Amino acid sequence: MSEQKQPTAPSTEDAADLLRAAVAKQAGVVRTTKKAGGDWAPEVVKLKALREQLALCAGSDVGQVFDVDRDRLDAVLKQRMFIVPSFEIYGGTKGFFDFGPPGCALKANLLALWRRHFVLEEGMLEVECTNLMPHAVLATSGHVERFTDLMVKDPKNEPPCARADKLLEEHIEGLLEADEKENSLSVEERKSLEVQARQAESLGVDGMHAAFQKFGIKSPAGNEWSKPFPFNLMFRTTIGPEGTLKIEKV
Repeated sequence: MSEQKQPTAPSTEDAADLLRAAVAKQAGVVRTTKKAGGDWAPEVVKLKALREQLALCAGSDVGQVFDVDRDRLDAVLKQRMFIVPSFEIYGGTKGFFDFGPPGCALKANLLALWRRHFVLEEGMLEVECTNLMPHAVLATSGHVERFTDLMVKDPKNEPPCARADKLLEEHIEGLLEADEKENSLSVEERKSLEVQARQAESLGVDGMHAAFQKFGIKSPAGNEWSKPFPFNLMFRTTIGPEGTLKIEKV
C-alpha cells in the first residue's frame, strides 16, 4: 500500500503573509465603517487581535512598541545622508527632502520588493502615469471640493498648523480614557463622545469651531486656537503658453 502524504503545515513566513493580508483587509473594514458612521469599535478589537497574532509570528515586529527618540533618529538619517533637507543652503523648505545615496538604495530595494510581489508573483501589470492632472478631472472626482483638511493655529505662538480633526479626536479619546478610571460618564455620554470622534473628519468650519469651543480645546501653550480654515492638499500650477490651463498635483 502506498503511504498517503500528510499535508504540511504552512511555514512561519507563509502564516505571517496570511496574517499581514488579514490585517490589511481588516484595517480597510475599520476605515470603511468609520467613514460610514457605523459602530467601528468591534472592528478595531478584531484588528488589534490580528495584529497581536502577527506580532507572535517569528521575525515579525508588528504590534510591538519601540521607544524611539525621534530627534536622534532624524539626526542620524540626515548625518548618514539617507535624507537631506531640500534647498538646505537657502534655508530649506519644511516638508521637502532629497534622498541621499543610502536613501536612494533603500527606495530602490523597496520598489524591487513591491514589483516582485505584485508584478511577478501576482501577475499584475505595471503602469506609470503622470501625477499632474487637469482641474476638470479632479473636480469631477470630488478632490477639489473634498480633498481638504481643516487646520488651526495658535496666533500668539505661531507654531506649525495642526489638523483640527486630529486635535478633536485626540481630545475626545483622552476624555474616554480618563473616564475608564473615573467612571463619571453615563453610557449615553460615552456613546455621544464616540460618535463625535467618528464624525470629526466630516465637520465643516462652523461645526469644528463649535466643537473646539464646547470642549475648550487649547493649544500646547494654553491659548485659544484660531478659527478652523480649509487647506487643500493639492498643488496647483498652470501650463500652456498663456498659462490658462489649470493643472493640479495630488
